Amino acid sequence: MAAAVEFLPRLLFLVEMLGAMFFSLWLVRSFAWRGRSSSNGTRAGKSITFGAWVVLVNSSVVVVANLLGYVTLANLLGNALLESSYLALILYANVEVVDGLMMIALNARPFAALRVVGRHRLLLQHRVRRTLQVLAVAVWVTALLQQLLLREQVFSAAREFLISEFSVGSIQFSPGELLAFAVTVWAAFLLSRFVRFLLDEDVYPRVHLQRGLAYAISNTLHYLILLVGFLLAAAALGLDMTRMTILAGAFSIGVGFGLQNIFNNFVSGLILLFERPISIGDVVQIDDAVGVVERIGIRASIIRTTSGSEIIMPNGKLISERVINWTLSSRQHGIELPVAVAQGNDPGRVIELLERTAAAHSMIVRDPPPQALVVKLGADALGFELRAWTDHSEQWMQIRSELALAISAALAAENIAIR
Repeated sequence: MAAAVEFLPRLLFLVEMLGAMFFSLWLVRSFAWRGRSSSNGTRAGKSITFGAWVVLVNSSVVVVANLLGYVTLANLLGNALLESSYLALILYANVEVVDGLMMIALNARPFAALRVVGRHRLLLQHRVRRTLQVLAVAVWVTALLQQLLLREQVFSAAREFLISEFSVGSIQFSPGELLAFAVTVWAAFLLSRFVRFLLDEDVYPRVHLQRGLAYAISNTLHYLILLVGFLLAAAALGLDMTRMTILAGAFSIGVGFGLQNIFNNFVSGLILLFERPISIGDVVQIDDAVGVVERIGIRASIIRTTSGSEIIMPNGKLISERVINWTLSSRQHGIELPVAVAQGNDPGRVIELLERTAAAHSMIVRDPPPQALVVKLGADALGFELRAWTDHSEQWMQIRSELALAISAALAAENIAIR
């Protein structure tokens, strides 16, 4: 009678594992058939197929172990399979619930009033869902190790590995310290990206700042966050003040001997950010090169010329050498176009024609209005200069060419010969 009582739970457990094995086999065959009937399977289908294979292999091992009499092993693997499956369903349901609550929150005030939410609602929801999934997987793996009676052993081995030390010269490190250093620096980069993203999307559009000030604030915060992150990472690495002093002294010697240009460019980059003689989007001229400032970096700035090429200009050169900023105080760019006509034409008529032609161009501003002046009186020619302004500073050369063509056509239509 006692043997029958002990055999009954074993039989029921065997039936349960057989049910799990046949159900997972059905899932594998079903999704395999769907994969053949379509061009490619979805990510969810592949995940379900992989999980079904794991359940199929595990339940098959449990069934064989049970039939061969390895009841303890069968119970251990079987219970781990069942309880981890139940936990996976619970965690999946919790992720879906929290994700739904997050969707409701992002569509309700006060979050819905934020520009960053309105423009990037799907991105925020995706990031939150991915974070919840990572946390759920971590909880599931921890619970599975506990069910397999392996959690203490795995955690203990990981702890021993992380605190084990190795030496580089006279400095000792451990894998845990290196991991803490890497995670801290990575977190500093993520925090910097998030802060700049939040400022660009939700703060700067709501306040009126001088041109270039937003870029300076964002880059200053970026450098400060990275500096604080590096100091925290160095502390996590176990570097004391004595070691930091030695490193700072070595850095100072390097600056004195071989890094003068790099240090000069770095300081010049800070000057460009705070003093703002040049800002992002300015049209500048250096020697014979004219282009638009696209980026002010920590060592060099990038200027895109009218031909499409990019000039990587060291920041020190932008500070120390002569640079013409066509848009420092105003976004308007002045255009000067010399015109010479044959002697004998009425200067007033020519001036009126030049100004009217320039004003008709769609990219020439009305305030200040175009102005034509007599700049030369010759025996056989009259020299004029047309001055006009445009808000499209990056296209001023193209606009100057279009003005020249329009003026040539207008003069020809009035039978005024060009000299």
